[in-house]
Amino acid sequence: MKAIATTPESAPVLQPLCLSTHRVMNMLILLLVPVQFYAAGFGIFRAGSMVPHALIGYLLVLVALVSLISAAIARRSLGDLGRAFGVFALIIIQPLLIHLPRYTLPELSALHPVNGLAIAVLAFVIHQRLRTAPR
Repeated sequence: MKAIATTPESAPVLQPLCLSTHRVMNMLILLLVPVQFYAAGFGIFRAGSMVPHALIGYLLVLVALVSLISAAIARRSLGDLGRAFGVFALIIIQPLLIHLPRYTLPELSALHPVNGLAIAVLAFVIHQRLRTAPR
């Protein structure tokens, strides 16, 4: 039985598809980050609950994971893979910043929105680099 992405014959076929998937997932991250800020404000200012913010956050984890896997299969460069991993890691850190230190070290929890900005900046850097990539 042949593995899908590990055979030398199938890798070149998957690379353009994965590069496109990486582009789309990264663009989705870029679009969802401002929505996340709005959803947080919506909950913080009591216009609604924080549930949409949490759900979008968990969706972002899945999107970032697909983006990371796609970047790995696309095999553009180690730098591109490192940036995709960076976005994934920052998104994984987000719920930890809220839940772990909230009562014992609230100063650390206050980094949650700053980390959100870092996600947006890194996703934008990836977007700029992917814009110049051959399709």
